[in-house]
Amino acid sequence: MSEPRAPDRLEEPFGSAFDRLPLALLIYEPGRFGILAANAAAAELTGYPVGELVGGLRILDLILPEDVEALRARIPETGPLFTDRWRIRRADGSLAWVQTASVDVFFGGRRARLLAALDVTERERALAELRASEERLRTLVGSIDEVLFEFDREGTCLGIWTANEALLVAPREEMLGRTVVELVGEERGRPITEAIARVIDTGRAETIEYEVDLADGTHWALARIAPIPDREGRPRTVSFLARDITSRVRAEQELRRAEERWRTLVEQLPAVVIVERPSPHPRQLLVEYLSPRFEDMYGYTLEEAMDPSQFERTLHPDDRERVLAANARSEATGEPFDETYRVVRKDGRVIWVRSTSRLIRDADGRPLEWVGVELDVTEQMEAAEALRQAEERYRLVVENAWDLISLVSPDGTILYASPSHRTVLGYAPEELVGRSALELMEPDLPTPREAFAWWLHDDGDDEGGWTRRVSLRHRDGRRVVVEASTRPLRNEAGEVVAVLSIARDVTDLVRAEEERRELLARLVSAQEEERARIAADIHDDPVQAMVAVAMQLDLLAEECEDQRALERVHRLRDSVGRAVTRLRTLLFDLAPPSIETGLADSVMELAARGEELGVAVSVEDRSSRELPMEVRTAAFRIVQEALANVRKHARARHARVRIEDHEGGVRIVVEDDGVGIPPDRVRDEPGHFGLRGMRERAALFGGRLEVGPRPEGGTRVEVWLPQT
Repeated sequence: MSEPRAPDRLEEPFGSAFDRLPLALLIYEPGRFGILAANAAAAELTGYPVGELVGGLRILDLILPEDVEALRARIPETGPLFTDRWRIRRADGSLAWVQTASVDVFFGGRRARLLAALDVTERERALAELRASEERLRTLVGSIDEVLFEFDREGTCLGIWTANEALLVAPREEMLGRTVVELVGEERGRPITEAIARVIDTGRAETIEYEVDLADGTHWALARIAPIPDREGRPRTVSFLARDITSRVRAEQELRRAEERWRTLVEQLPAVVIVERPSPHPRQLLVEYLSPRFEDMYGYTLEEAMDPSQFERTLHPDDRERVLAANARSEATGEPFDETYRVVRKDGRVIWVRSTSRLIRDADGRPLEWVGVELDVTEQMEAAEALRQAEERYRLVVENAWDLISLVSPDGTILYASPSHRTVLGYAPEELVGRSALELMEPDLPTPREAFAWWLHDDGDDEGGWTRRVSLRHRDGRRVVVEASTRPLRNEAGEVVAVLSIARDVTDLVRAEEERRELLARLVSAQEEERARIAADIHDDPVQAMVAVAMQLDLLAEECEDQRALERVHRLRDSVGRAVTRLRTLLFDLAPPSIETGLADSVMELAARGEELGVAVSVEDRSSRELPMEVRTAAFRIVQEALANVRKHARARHARVRIEDHEGGVRIVVEDDGVGIPPDRVRDEPGHFGLRGMRERAALFGGRLEVGPRPEGGTRVEVWLPQT
């Protein structure tokens, strides 16, 4: 049998009811969700006209997109009554919650679903607010560390109200019906039970503190016990509102421990700690605490110190007015008190005290108390006075010294100049301060800026600083030569903050040295000239004569027939030959011919005669420049004397001479592998003319000479001579 055909619309009386019901009704096609019919209430709920709903929209088009996927899975295509709740978006964009119910119907000859929708937006909003309120209440209750009990006169627990189960000594169900003593023990429970009984008997509330063991350890609680009257107004039970005060109790315990530590520390300090509170008297403070150090420092007992007038009475008369004025000013303004003054001890001895006090205020800014520290600074003050006197003495020494004493900043600015500058350079000290030290220096070599760089960066010897001669300009233009000892002054970071210079006028000494050098130069020149003359005389007369004698002896030997006489002639001929050799050696020592061609040639010629010296000598020439004749001669004589010392004293087998360019001049190094030079021979001492003469020759031409042992053994002589 075929299924009966459904009408095109709902059958009466359902069709009329569909249009007139105030409940939103929609008929949609299962699966596709297309809307087939809608009543006026549905148009009012959605905001869409009926004509726009039917045929133009689907059920899913009305539902909020976030809810569509979940609803698509839940809405049945066919079946019994189905209810659900979702959100729809109205035509004006607003949201609404709807409670729906759907059921199978026939419409237009096909199976469809009838959907009834009820606007429950207000209900949902109220429920949401209720849930938020409940959540806030739950959060509020959960944040309060309190628990409310109800106990009878015997301490039996009749009720428990709390959101924090951790505050209970046992699970709630285990506590109900049990007494306090049973729950916390006799020792802790008996005082609580007695307090509960007193509140019921007297009708007056009480507050108690007690300890209780919870799961995480011992806690402290503060409880307010209040009577609960029955219908007749007589207390039968109590409310027991307990609050966890563990943090407060522990803080108080820690505070007490901290105060004890503080007191112990204060009493060990080498200073007096005093706590005072303001008093009505404008010049007095009331002492609340005084550390025991007071007795040792002032000689008074603590009881005597409590006298408010004690402070004023012990002040030294010369400091009393100043200190009292400062104290009154601090009390009036609340500014810190910080003074150093003298106090007369009980035994009459005067001490210096450094006193500092600070005003402590409460949260509202009201003065609470003054906390101060008094320290005995007698030793520091006496040391400061001694330092001041020493500085005064040093100042007098500096200002009356003949030497130029100055202090220069790293950029060359003169920070201080002693009065002696007026005598030596013609400038008053105040004229020099602020000027550049470079302006006073003559443009000699090294230049002023290079000289100042030495001052600034060179710490010199192990004790710091160095001494160097510098040319300065007098106010009238004269050249003044000073011998300056300088020392860079550094801060803790090692940075130079100033240069201290102590200079002595050595102009006359320099002039005398120059005259001495000129005299020595003339003497050396005369000496060399005399050597050359003697060498010429020896060459022209004695050598020629000796050579002639040697030739005559050779002829005599040819004519001699007596063997014994012949032997005597030969011995005489050998003696004459050796004499000629010694004369020629003397000629070389007096005036080596090769000195005219160069220093290296003359030294090599000297080394070639190493067999005569008794030592093997090697020469290494690395120099690319030639010294002037007088300087070259001095260099040769120094090398000659050094090799003579090797022959006489070193007991060496080898010696080496090295000539090289160095610092704008020539450096000559003579080394040997001998026994080395004794320390007492390094210095110029009476009787040691060789080293002194070598040094004087070097100094004569502005050079320098150093003598010392070699690390490998033997002796090293190093001389430097300038090119000009």
